[in-house]
Amino acid sequence: MILEGYGLSETSPVASFNHPNRERKPGSIGTPIEGVEMRVVDPGGADVPAGEVGEIAIRGHNVMKGYWQREDATEEAVPDGWFRTGDLARQDEDGYFFIVDRKKDLIIRGGYNVYPREVEEVLYEHPAVAEAAVIGIPHPTHGEEVGAAVVLKDGAQATADELRAFVKDRVAAYKYPRHVWLEAELPKTTTGKILRREVCAPVDAAMGTVRVMAPNPTPENPRGVAVPAANGNGRGAADAAALDRPPAAFRSTTDPGNGPGADGRGTR
Repeated sequence: MILEGYGLSETSPVASFNHPNRERKPGSIGTPIEGVEMRVVDPGGADVPAGEVGEIAIRGHNVMKGYWQREDATEEAVPDGWFRTGDLARQDEDGYFFIVDRKKDLIIRGGYNVYPREVEEVLYEHPAVAEAAVIGIPHPTHGEEVGAAVVLKDGAQATADELRAFVKDRVAAYKYPRHVWLEAELPKTTTGKILRREVCAPVDAAMGTVRVMAPNPTPENPRGVAVPAANGNGRGAADAAALDRPPAAFRSTTDPGNGPGADGRGTR
């Protein structure tokens, strides 16, 4: 039996749980433990309606007193007696919470919210994908564009075009990654958690260039990424070469699309 729960170091460390003597909902972090209150709030601290996404706020005996010698950080995290977790979630009508993503990882593309975790979960459905990290890439008109770094399973083959099309068929048009590139590995913590903030997007990705990976990582370049050297047109030499004929297995591709339409789905 698997019982999912949730907590942080600041909540000592458990806050909610799928209680064994109650209904269990797959994918949910359950309901608060005894003596703990949890809410889903908007940026102003007001409750959001059931089913809508907001930030988890927690109050109870388990919440820390504060960050050691960091009064400003404590005040920001606990502005009104409720600890702001930085995790985005929704709550159903039965009071069960469902994590959506980290607040700081939210991508806003043309005014639409894109949650990296949702796109990553679709990528993981592809049989060739071992790891994926979805990040926001600065864009001159959309604000941010969606990009995805992917590591393939040993012996598996898939092109960036194939992976992008796979996701495009399964999510709203504004959510799928216009930029997909393959990596030898992704940066991780000591516990093996992927560090999205350290994932590097292809050079000038938002402007539609492509980047080739070196197929054989070296000790000096363990991620196997071709490091561009600037040339006269502002692009790196590696990017200029990639525009000629990059190896398909190590290619990053771009699909600029034309933004979301009025219905939120948009067109290619």
